[in-house]
Amino acid sequence: MKRKNEFKFIYLFLLAIVLFNIQTIAFSAMTTTMNLNGIGYARVETNVRINDLRINNLNNSIINYYEFNKHNITTGITLNSNSSNVVFSIDIGNYTSTNIGIYSIDGLPTGLTYSISDYTVGEAPLINGIGNKTINLTISGNPGSYNLSLNFDFQTLFNISY
Repeated sequence: MKRKNEFKFIYLFLLAIVLFNIQTIAFSAMTTTMNLNGIGYARVETNVRINDLRINNLNNSIINYYEFNKHNITTGITLNSNSSNVVFSIDIGNYTSTNIGIYSIDGLPTGLTYSISDYTVGEAPLINGIGNKTINLTISGNPGSYNLSLNFDFQTLFNISY
């Protein structure tokens, strides 16, 4: 009986050492392969989205911060004079075979205006079928500091023939 208990003790001791070594190796492998540098994004699946937002040009103005998600741009800007403006480059992706356009852009504070180069909001298709397009959004207006949240309303455009 005593010999049986010694065998169980040795067996459990060796099992504990083996499990400890496996756990150590697994942890070591995870820490070397799971190093993340920078910012990671998890994006909600959608048919049309803003993929990227960059500052293209600052004309006598300051950008305090900027963020974006699939249909929204949030930023804080300071315009120093009446001729000041901020130009953002916005990459938009269409992941469906339908034509899409920007129906409207809401959320601009009073005293500011926007313009988009080579596109008229609410009219022609922005992207025909699956693809990406970069637009330049210029924000200008009265001098001052503004926090704004621009909401892009992307809609499918249909061609109807009679």
